[in-house]
Amino acid sequence: MKFPPVILQSGSVGRSQNNRNNPHRVFRLGGTDVWLLEYTVSGRGWISEGKSTFPLEAGDFLLFEPEVLQDYGMDKDAGEWNHIWFCFTPRSHWHDWLAWPKRAGGFFNLQIRDAQVRRQLLARMEDALKLSLGTYVRRRDFVMNIIEEILLTCDIWNPASRTAGLDDRIRTALNYLCDNSVKRITLTDLGRVCALSPSRLSHLFKQQMGETPMQYLEQRKIERAKDLLLMTGKTVSQVAYEIGFENQFYFSRVFKRCTGKSPRQIRQPHGKVTA
Repeated sequence: MKFPPVILQSGSVGRSQNNRNNPHRVFRLGGTDVWLLEYTVSGRGWISEGKSTFPLEAGDFLLFEPEVLQDYGMDKDAGEWNHIWFCFTPRSHWHDWLAWPKRAGGFFNLQIRDAQVRRQLLARMEDALKLSLGTYVRRRDFVMNIIEEILLTCDIWNPASRTAGLDDRIRTALNYLCDNSVKRITLTDLGRVCALSPSRLSHLFKQQMGETPMQYLEQRKIERAKDLLLMTGKTVSQVAYEIGFENQFYFSRVFKRCTGKSPRQIRQPHGKVTA
């Protein structure tokens, strides 16, 4: 027998703060008609996996597809469970971000253990809660944008994603390169930041990222240059200087090697230079 799903509205968000005086359990045989995202802020909950249960702790995400059994609630021994939920119908380009590790109970689970990332995610969830109670006519669209941001952040921590299994020292190197992309950075500088010798850094970076640190940095610069050329009226020399190239001609040579077109060609429709 197939049970009908609970009808919920995409773009809705809410918070449940449960304790011994206000216990909480959800049991939906037919699930919901939209995707459901649950995040444990604090305390502890549980979710059923048939004959066993899986604990939910701070930093845990649950993700349910439509029409999947939902059986979860507050851990009575903990006596407190603070969680935030989102309902959404994925936009067409979201589906690759929803391939999380799947549990035996048919739901998806992802754990965020980085305290700073959890604070950032919670701040955006709080924004979504405020927006949902506001007067904006398109408040659900605003909430959907925040859901997209949350899913993008979770994708970084998804074991199936490219960056999830990175060595912490390579993460440090990547963050430094992104934060200082306009500066002149050497392997020695970068190695000092992440506590690796230049040779070890170069080997490990290439092994995990598929390119050298300098190639990664160069590509970041060229991506930024392309945006500036297409979206602003800045001259080629101004763009070169802004992304950290002191020599316009060297910048143009690197740009063409990376994109197959000169900076002037990239600005013209279909790559044609007009007189």
